[in-house]
Amino acid sequence: MLEELAVATLLGKAMGIAANVVIERFTNEQIDILKRTLLNGAETEDAITLPQHYNAYIVRKFCEKEKSSLVSEEALSQESVYIDAYSVESGEKILDTIEEWSEEESSGVMLIHGEPGHGKTTLCRKAVYEHYLERFCKDKTNVFWFRLNPAYSDIIKDGELVLENAFCWGNIKSQREIIPLRENKEAYRGSIIFLDGYDELKVQAKSRLRDFIDTVEEYAEEYQIHFVITARTRSVKYELYGLGIPTLQFAPMTEDQQIDWIHKRNELHEYEEEFVKLRGSSKEMEEMLGIPILFRMVVREELESTTAQNIVGLYDTLFEATMKRRKMKSGSREDWHKKYEQLAYEIYCNDETFADVREKNMPEEFLYMFHLKGEGKQHVEFLHRSFYQYFLAHFLYQKMSGVKDEKSTEAFLCCLAERQIDFDVLNYIQQIQKNKQQVTQDKCEQIINTLEQMGTIIVQALKAPNENGDAEIHPLLRCNNVLINALSICCAVAATEKSKFTISLHQKENIHAAMQRYNCSNIWFKNIDLSRADLNGADLRGADLNGADLRGADLSGADLNGADLRGADLSDANLSGAALREANLSEAELSGANLSGASLIDADLSITNLNRANLTGTKLIGADLIGVDLIGANLSGADLRYTKNLNTCNCTLVENWTGCKILLRDKYNNLGLDDPAAHGIIWCDNETGKPIEFHGDDVAWYDDDGILIKP
Repeated sequence: MLEELAVATLLGKAMGIAANVVIERFTNEQIDILKRTLLNGAETEDAITLPQHYNAYIVRKFCEKEKSSLVSEEALSQESVYIDAYSVESGEKILDTIEEWSEEESSGVMLIHGEPGHGKTTLCRKAVYEHYLERFCKDKTNVFWFRLNPAYSDIIKDGELVLENAFCWGNIKSQREIIPLRENKEAYRGSIIFLDGYDELKVQAKSRLRDFIDTVEEYAEEYQIHFVITARTRSVKYELYGLGIPTLQFAPMTEDQQIDWIHKRNELHEYEEEFVKLRGSSKEMEEMLGIPILFRMVVREELESTTAQNIVGLYDTLFEATMKRRKMKSGSREDWHKKYEQLAYEIYCNDETFADVREKNMPEEFLYMFHLKGEGKQHVEFLHRSFYQYFLAHFLYQKMSGVKDEKSTEAFLCCLAERQIDFDVLNYIQQIQKNKQQVTQDKCEQIINTLEQMGTIIVQALKAPNENGDAEIHPLLRCNNVLINALSICCAVAATEKSKFTISLHQKENIHAAMQRYNCSNIWFKNIDLSRADLNGADLRGADLNGADLRGADLSGADLNGADLRGADLSDANLSGAALREANLSEAELSGANLSGASLIDADLSITNLNRANLTGTKLIGADLIGVDLIGANLSGADLRYTKNLNTCNCTLVENWTGCKILLRDKYNNLGLDDPAAHGIIWCDNETGKPIEFHGDDVAWYDDDGILIKP
């Protein structure tokens, strides 16, 4: 039998720390458990297997104090700041759900996803740690955590995915040790393996989630393993349906969880009231503080509700506090801010993954001054995506502020070519403009006029074939990004209360022509003037057109599925054949608009003005029509089955109902029609939606093509 000190010494050798550190860090009871679970009979260092070394390494990393702690310069361990993760689906602890699933199935694959900062990686480490203290899946052979990021292993070799190459551990890629699958079958069989960061693999492997799951399922079945894949929600949200595996989403922290966390720390008791005020200052603030990593930072600094009016202000304050606490040795805070802005831009240029700063002559303190992670200076990224977005927004805003002539305008536009900027960055740019007001209407007009001059070249270039077959590097995609990003940023800065100007693309025909051919999905066009614009067939899926002026615009055949058109003016616009599924048209002006043949399935049309609108053949299935003005509207051949709140519309003043399909329930639901049977309406069965024809007491049934089903 090994003596207590000998056990601590052997555990220390497995973990890579001294025996006295083991004794300080763990209780006697925990040491006894770790002796049984980690050492598993090994009494000499040579007898410790690779899997045992790996497990000891993860246990050590989870409970040791790190100088780069997010919460305090006093260096807290992950264990001491860990916040339990719950799922959106069940409200239960995610680790509890994983344990129950692993007991019910002999093998399998599960996906857990959440936004950055919700603790996906920390949960994986926590699972390993808890297993070896016999508090999680203690009947399983082992619990492993492996990273899927190609920067940490050779998971992508010669262009092919080799999953088992990710089964490794260590500090840097060149020194990592693989735990070979086939040589360690018994260590893997009956285990749980967390595969962390599918989104990081997806960027370089360019694989579909379904294909990756198929590969993992083969390993799961062959070796009787339970795999848990983690990913960022935004990277997989369009691939989640029909996967055929259990899927869980990380829930944000609730206010009760936050207050409970504060209560457990004596030094923070007096901060509770101020925190509640800060949390309630805006919906955006509430959402951001629901992210554990940001919550801990804010609580650590005890930020007051008056400190910041928006997220940019919050991060400005956090940056100042962090620089002060870290006691920077070189440069001013402004200089450091610019360094991180440049880092964010380099990450933007590298698939939004990481940056290599080995050649950037950065001081050593650069890596720990403001919440970065990576292997040395080779693969550097921000600990939370919103930090990257915040610094990128500052970088682009400063470039835009410098626009004054042709050269500076082109320099700004060249910064926008790599990929489309997301709404979060645009929102931060808008907040910076609100605080600084350095971008004027003249600067925006200079940018738009330059785009209009470039337009002819762009339109001609679009006719050229994509000979290299790689859309990621094709110059046309870069042109697409420049156009969409520049217009979106101009609209973002103009939309602040203090800016008091509107972006107008009236008579910008070259820009209109480019928009017809480009992918303009998710563009930010709030309050923009596109009156009379020719946007026939334009791709505007998910576009933010809130409050836009689209009077008389030609949007025939345009794809506006999921677009935000709240309060937009579309009077006399041509929307014939347009796709507006799930679009938000609440309080929009559509008087005199042509919507013939358009699809408005599940759209929100609440309090929308459709006075004199042409809705012949329009699909309005499931649309919300509360308070819609239908005076003089033509609904001949329209499909209004399953619409909501049809009885709140002024139906008596509709010009033409002929051939319009409506559920039978609405016939008797106070539509106000003097004789519902006299308007040529096709009444349909409430459940099946199939047309019904009445002949006295007899009922004739027809299918959607008008073919008689039952006499």
